[in-house]
Amino acid sequence: MYGTLAGFDPPREQIQQQAASKFGLDVNRDGVDAGYHLADEFMTRQNSTKPLRKMNGNEQWTFFSRYEQLVLQGAGHEVDLTLAG
Repeated sequence: MYGTLAGFDPPREQIQQQAASKFGLDVNRDGVDAGYHLADEFMTRQNSTKPLRKMNGNEQWTFFSRYEQLVLQGAGHEVDLTLAG
């Protein structure tokens, strides 16, 4: 649903807060929003070189782990790809 007018219910910031809390990470809405800005730019760059639909399973796992890593980075947390994935 990337690049559409569709939204998330519950909001993706709430989803991130709930998921992060399971790993002892405290995130707030502004931080998550900043992280999504970084992650969405990453997705745009990736789709311009090799679209996600053309990636194999390992490449997709690496991409989405890095995407989540960027969301958490924006929220003030540096995590490795394994935790992000």
